[in-house]
Amino acid sequence: MNRIGPKKVSGTFCRNGPAGAAHKRYLTPFLAGVTLLELLVVIVLLSILAAVAIPTVTPAVEERQMREAARGLSTFLAGARARAMRNGRPVGVRFEPISATSNQASLEMFIVEVPPLYAGDTLGADAEFTAVNPTATPRTATLTMTGFNASLVMDGDLIRFNYQGPWWEIKDTSPFTAELLDGNIPWSIGDKAAYQIKRQPVPSSAAPYQMPGNAVVDLSQSGYSSTVFGEGPVTIMFSPNGGVSSVICTGLTTDVPTGTILLLVGKTESIGPNNLSDQTNFQVAIGHKTGQVVSDTVGFAADFQGATGR
Repeated sequence: MNRIGPKKVSGTFCRNGPAGAAHKRYLTPFLAGVTLLELLVVIVLLSILAAVAIPTVTPAVEERQMREAARGLSTFLAGARARAMRNGRPVGVRFEPISATSNQASLEMFIVEVPPLYAGDTLGADAEFTAVNPTATPRTATLTMTGFNASLVMDGDLIRFNYQGPWWEIKDTSPFTAELLDGNIPWSIGDKAAYQIKRQPVPSSAAPYQMPGNAVVDLSQSGYSSTVFGEGPVTIMFSPNGGVSSVICTGLTTDVPTGTILLLVGKTESIGPNNLSDQTNFQVAIGHKTGQVVSDTVGFAADFQGATGR
């Protein structure tokens, strides 16, 4: 049966019926195009628009990148604080320098924890005083340790005897030498005592935080009150009550902060004063008493006094 009505066949328009052949005609397609001159005009106009728009858009993009970096860092710090409160012992964040030759900024942060007090590996482990120098400044002692695993202890850890008294700083583990931080030595050669060692923070199993894009924590423009970190590594420790218990800077110098800690989130290519003056950068603030973490654009904490006088 023939189909009634028009149909398109291979570019030809036909009408069915006896007179179909007489009315056959071809359709000519319409092709639209532009001239080379018109195309060049469009390209020039787009180039002008891009030249005008890019300087306006770039600061907004950079500010958004720094905002995201500051938000991620704030979350990481708040997580360390929550971990300290949950575990009941100090937990902190260690800011690793970019490299040994570029130590004024940090790209990667690690969660660190203070291990439990170490009292030896065996029941009845003790320390025997084999040499005592009670008049020297500082006062020192050499000891023979039993039930002791030197791999668990490092220089700078603290030790005390018979679960009380002052803390000594461990200066060496072979031979075991300790320096009394304060007071007189109450021990003599041949005395033995149980020991407890307070170890420095060590990295935990938690995943580190990597600053995104070209963002860094500029340690040369970070600090608290009149103290500027300057260079890394820097470790900020949270206590089990949520506050900041201590800050450990280069050379194992430990300090209790006396004001809000400000961390400058800036750009890799502008490490130094330029980051502090860049209004697209951010600062992350940590309350030294409460441990609360907030962030905002540079300058929101007007009381910060750093090396640049800001």
